[in-house]
Amino acid sequence: MSLFEFLMTIASVVVAFGVGEIAKYWGELIRQRKQIQKFSWLQIAWSLNVLLNGLFYWIGMWAYSDLEFNYFYQIFALVVPSLIFVMTCYAITNLRDPESHRDLNQKYWLDAKSVFITLALFGYMSLVADWLIVGHNLDNLWITLVLTSATFSLAFVKNHMYHYVYTSISVVLNIAFILSPLSVLG
Repeated sequence: MSLFEFLMTIASVVVAFGVGEIAKYWGELIRQRKQIQKFSWLQIAWSLNVLLNGLFYWIGMWAYSDLEFNYFYQIFALVVPSLIFVMTCYAITNLRDPESHRDLNQKYWLDAKSVFITLALFGYMSLVADWLIVGHNLDNLWITLVLTSATFSLAFVKNHMYHYVYTSISVVLNIAFILSPLSVLG
């Protein structure tokens, strides 16, 4: 087993914890659907966006398969974004009490700060990981920085229209990425 395969296994297990947490959350929402008094498309869309961002990061790790890992910081750079992804999953699926199922809209606004700060941190750390592991040119750096910074701003902006517009843009970008050929991974 190569070092990359070993590290990929660790990162895969960590990402699986986050994916499992979101799947469990969706199951709880389905199970508790009769108790939900106020539904929130923002909450559902962002739980999907978080899930897709984590899966895209995991799939994107394949680009590291041909690289040599010579330093411990490269190993940490590979694993840390995965851990932050799990923190984001726990933040968005936070069910403080059974009452939090009743009003998903209120839950969205209560959890926005922790969700979007950890999601932005995940985006920034993914960039740092690319820089530390690959060590050179980051092709779409400015796009990623703009999108990650806009995600970070969602933690502090309470304007509903801003959240709806940015959520719509994020969903469209995720769908576009899903429909793109695998060659975009390098």
